[in-house]
Amino acid sequence: MPTSPGTGVRFITTDFWKVFTMKKLMAFDVDGTLFVNGEISRENAQAIKRWQDAGNLAVCSTGKSLFAAKKTFEGSGIEFDYFVLFTGAVVTRGDEEVLFEKSLPKDVVAEVVERLVQYDNISVFATDIDSDYELHNPLAQSSHMLLNFVPLKVEELAERDIIGIPIQVADDALRADIHRWLTEEYAGQLDAHLNQDFIDIVPANCDKSTGLRWLDENVFAGEQIETYSIGDSWNDLPMHAWAQHSASFNYSPQDVKDATETVVEHSWEYINSALGESGAKDA
Repeated sequence: MPTSPGTGVRFITTDFWKVFTMKKLMAFDVDGTLFVNGEISRENAQAIKRWQDAGNLAVCSTGKSLFAAKKTFEGSGIEFDYFVLFTGAVVTRGDEEVLFEKSLPKDVVAEVVERLVQYDNISVFATDIDSDYELHNPLAQSSHMLLNFVPLKVEELAERDIIGIPIQVADDALRADIHRWLTEEYAGQLDAHLNQDFIDIVPANCDKSTGLRWLDENVFAGEQIETYSIGDSWNDLPMHAWAQHSASFNYSPQDVKDATETVVEHSWEYINSALGESGAKDA
């Protein structure tokens, strides 16, 4: 630390001061994290605004498409700085400018969907960069995760660049069997992530940390940023591993809670804690 000549007074250098003014980034899961019981709470929305007003970045990190994510937060007042979508396969700015994008191989999409639509007790959907599609929904299953999905014939998939295939499987054993088949049969061609009662099929080597690392390396290159994550389920584990600080919920699966340094009841608690306000407790 430099000393003023003849005074013995030491000055804090610019680099030293940056330690105390380091920008922070928090990556937020959506379903079960910010979107709980069918709504975005006012407390969560206000906490995110305080986070951003303090000069920090808020990143939406979700398995949803951009369209579905935007619809989820419509009217909430939340405006994210960046989106990591399709479990890491797409990255956009808050204004929807696409920065990074990967899609599934068309032959893999055709093979996987052809088999999945033969089940009479699961629902199959597909998403591209613009829209969300319902391919097969024999039980007319509905979920707050499936907002504004439009019907599409399976044969029309070949005309689109499909990024994600969400599958809703209510039966735990069947979900495990389908997940095992996907990961074994299509290793290196796709990734399959468990998310509550869904399996999210995305391009190979994509998880939530993929998009966050891409932001780190290509948008924030050289910047000193302290990273945080908050998410409730298994598909959030790579995001938690990427972040310097991580939080799950008291209702999260035990292995997810074990993987985070903090457990909270509400997202706003964790935001408050990261801002130095009252809130979270250690796991």
